Amino acid sequence: MTFSRSSSITFFIVALFTVLINPAISSRAASFIKLPRSSIASYCESWRLAAETNNVGPWKVIPSQCENYIKNYINGGQFDKDYDVVASYAIDYAKTVKVGGDGKDAWVFDIDETLLSNIEYYKANGYGSEPYDSIKYNEVVEKGKDPGYDASLRLYKALKKLGFTIILLTGRDEGHRSVTEKNLRDAGYFGWNRLLLRGQNDQGKTATQYKSEQRSQVVKEGYTIHGNTGDQWSDLLGFAVASRSFKVPNPILSIWFFFFFVFVFLINPSISIRTSFIKLPGSDGSRYCDSWRLAAETNNVGTWDLIPSICVDSVAEYLNGDQFLSDYSVIVDYALAFAKSVEISGDGKDVWIFDIDETLLTNIDYYKAHGYGSEPYDDNKFSEWVEQGTAPAFDASLRLYNALKKLGFTIILLTGRDEHQRTSTETNLRDAGYSGWERLLLRGPNDQGKSATNYKSEQRSKLIEEGFKIRGNSGDQWSDLQGFAVADRSFKVPNPMYYIP
Repeated sequence: MTFSRSSSITFFIVALFTVLINPAISSRAASFIKLPRSSIASYCESWRLAAETNNVGPWKVIPSQCENYIKNYINGGQFDKDYDVVASYAIDYAKTVKVGGDGKDAWVFDIDETLLSNIEYYKANGYGSEPYDSIKYNEVVEKGKDPGYDASLRLYKALKKLGFTIILLTGRDEGHRSVTEKNLRDAGYFGWNRLLLRGQNDQGKTATQYKSEQRSQVVKEGYTIHGNTGDQWSDLLGFAVASRSFKVPNPILSIWFFFFFVFVFLINPSISIRTSFIKLPGSDGSRYCDSWRLAAETNNVGTWDLIPSICVDSVAEYLNGDQFLSDYSVIVDYALAFAKSVEISGDGKDVWIFDIDETLLTNIDYYKAHGYGSEPYDDNKFSEWVEQGTAPAFDASLRLYNALKKLGFTIILLTGRDEHQRTSTETNLRDAGYSGWERLLLRGPNDQGKSATNYKSEQRSKLIEEGFKIRGNSGDQWSDLQGFAVADRSFKVPNPMYYIP
């Protein structure tokens, strides 16, 4: 995807996005995904990235072949580094908030796998590879021995010091109040405003619906929810969401409860969290850069301009090695699994949207010559590259594209490129192997200056007004997927080189 980055931050005005998750799909990761031709470790790392970015959709257990990988990830130090980087981004954002002093500036925390670690339960139950057992899990909860995460405790204490009101919102039942409060205090957490647990009237509700309703009640009481931290997308999504939400890593379980499938996620447009805000953990650079890449892909970074200079080599190695293509291939497999579940009407109105740059075509040769995203974006130089029309296709995206055509989807290409680049773009696409799209939508004169999210949302809205049903959307940027008039399922392919709001 390409777009003038110098103006994109200024016009970051569309902060509302909705992504529809098809409730009929229950993608068991192990059965839906065909393993790419790579090592199990590479596949499992791709699966973890897909799970963390919500590309998997709802899933029940981790792939059985990934149990040892997840075990090593959690116990080997990388999980702690990932969590620490996310906590650092949350603290940096929190420091930008003007706290009023009236006690109404709130930060919401989930508890399990966010403040408290249930790792002892999961160690004994296959690290998420075995079906969840509520009876065994409740026995662990009743012991009240779950330790806190160092990173979450650091974030929690920093927020209290900054003057935020802390609200704890958990899926635990009201009957667990006493043991939960004691466990939290024993783990080092004190001074929360309230602890919200499921009451009798909350039983049977989805996690998203229940937590949204609780946040809505908090907002009605006059609180402003500036931040929200949780390990599940259902902790963060829905309505009455926070100004910024931060997902901490959890590859062990997914709590989706498919019935509530519309979510809204607000991003504060006044915040531009640059990567220089992050204090490097006391570890080797590669560990930090792995954490930064995960944070960027899950949108925990917020808006950022350049990759950290320390991570240039890490990003280059990732893009030129097998892992990037493995990540891309796994996400394509999930998209295909979803696409095969869609009932095509046959009237040509079932649409799949593709972004172009870093989605269908790779500009890696351009970025190799410009620091892999560590150099400021140069619109003139990139436009010269586009006019050459030599960008190759991603093998995985070409595979997805051709499969979707065979399934009967109508293909629409929606790019941030300008209208005057139509000829070179069409030629490049055909030379790369793409053909048979319904239309190619580029920025016209009236689209200049709009944020990518706003521009692409407006274009999708027009398609819906014409009677098209947007079943799927693939892009490398969150702004390809977010906004309004979104797809039933959206799939973000990896791109750690740049960010376009």
